[in-house]
Amino acid sequence: MIRRLVLFLTLVGLSQGAGAATRLGLHVTQEELNIWRGRMTDNVNGVNGYTFQEIYQQRIRADATAFRSQAHPGGDGYYQGWTGAGCAPNNIWGETGDPAYTPGSGGTPYGRGNGAWLMRSAFNFLLTGDASYAHPVRTELLALVTEPGLDFSNTGKWCAEQADTSPSFEIVPWLIRVLLGYDYLRAGGYTGLSAAEQTTLNTWFKNAAIYFANVNEAIMSRGYYHGIYDTPPNYTCDGCPGFSYGYTLYYNGPIVYDAAKPFFNQLAVSPPLSMAMGLITNDPTLINHAVVWVTAFIKGGIYDNGAVVDFDRWRDCLPPDGSGPCPRSMWNHTEGAVSSLIATADMYARAGNTSLYDLTAPTQIPGGTGGTVSVRTMLRLLADMANNTVQIYGTTDGSQLNNATRLSWDTDGDSYTDFSSMAGNLYYNDSAIHTAMTRTLLSGNTSEGCADAQFGGCFSAVWASWADLPFMYGNLEGLVNPYTTTPAGPCPGGTSTRKRRR
Repeated sequence: MIRRLVLFLTLVGLSQGAGAATRLGLHVTQEELNIWRGRMTDNVNGVNGYTFQEIYQQRIRADATAFRSQAHPGGDGYYQGWTGAGCAPNNIWGETGDPAYTPGSGGTPYGRGNGAWLMRSAFNFLLTGDASYAHPVRTELLALVTEPGLDFSNTGKWCAEQADTSPSFEIVPWLIRVLLGYDYLRAGGYTGLSAAEQTTLNTWFKNAAIYFANVNEAIMSRGYYHGIYDTPPNYTCDGCPGFSYGYTLYYNGPIVYDAAKPFFNQLAVSPPLSMAMGLITNDPTLINHAVVWVTAFIKGGIYDNGAVVDFDRWRDCLPPDGSGPCPRSMWNHTEGAVSSLIATADMYARAGNTSLYDLTAPTQIPGGTGGTVSVRTMLRLLADMANNTVQIYGTTDGSQLNNATRLSWDTDGDSYTDFSSMAGNLYYNDSAIHTAMTRTLLSGNTSEGCADAQFGGCFSAVWASWADLPFMYGNLEGLVNPYTTTPAGPCPGGTSTRKRRR
């Protein structure tokens, strides 16, 4: 169903001449890997108040070892998918236990973070070369592709045209974590997967990416921006601004209109998966799906100052719930969208095309005033909020401008979901973002050591994932340049124009 698109942003050649970084995986270069291996035993340098050795031992190795100790298959990462009759039903509250959309805890402490231990075990293999951490990852991956409930090419079970966002925001984060486990194995030169098994896994992951891209397209085709997947893409808003919700995004902020709502965390979840599998399998249509979505988000989903519509999630705890505003809900829902955009732009840039990081455009968002916005605009605002140099409040009452309503990472517990900006700041090298990313943790140095450790723990972002952002990218600005790369290993890129059947 994904429309056959002319590749309007061509995947450029990857060989950039002398001094180019050697690309091993989706977000791994040889130069970074060399630094990470040194960090494993570095008990002097660190970030966020801990040495890199402490981060490695207490987060990465601890979780990897916990995974290795499980019984396999059936350990972390295991999921049966939809096993009922007919199409998987829509249930937007999948986290309450609907088997269609909840991959299960898999023994992790994260609830909805199934696959996090698997991902870190594969990452530990990448760091150490110890295949005892890779073998159980292989076992779990090969078990998943045999599950009938996970056959995403079965249109009688996974029905994109009638789906809402529920399948995406519950299942895709799990898929990304297990996909990264697979990518880390290949980046580390794991020899335990045969060529036939890799082909099977590539096909399975690609079918999943196609399905969730189709869900995204079907939803967008029914809304205000139904032309973004046309050839060429049409980024105009049909019917803007839509109805007004009658409230501002935050205190003294812009009015929230319905046409801004498509650009929110739940629909931002599929582009990283599309980009990842587009790069791994040299599929320009999947790459284009991701590029089009991020481009549309930049143009239609960012307010002048860098805010996005998920800022309004501070309202989640207002009466009649009775517990007051929810700064943490605003922060984490916002980062669901932002981390997805960073991951997508970053993978594309590492493949040789920095256009999503570079794209600036006048905002078209209803309630905006046409200011120039970009991915960096979002990251800078969130960094300024984290640094408390900009105060934005989740209230409508001017007498309540206090720390309890201030929207930031430390207002309602402590949240580190914005650490995805560490990956983006390798490109931007912005001093304010760096300051926010190197702040001292308020709680313990474990993967679950924060106020909300869903989706793989505190240091892996939200919808998109990385094994451990501070260990990988903390204090790394200026030390590596992964955006001028020469290919090696599993992601050679390419310029194939082969089209897929509808």
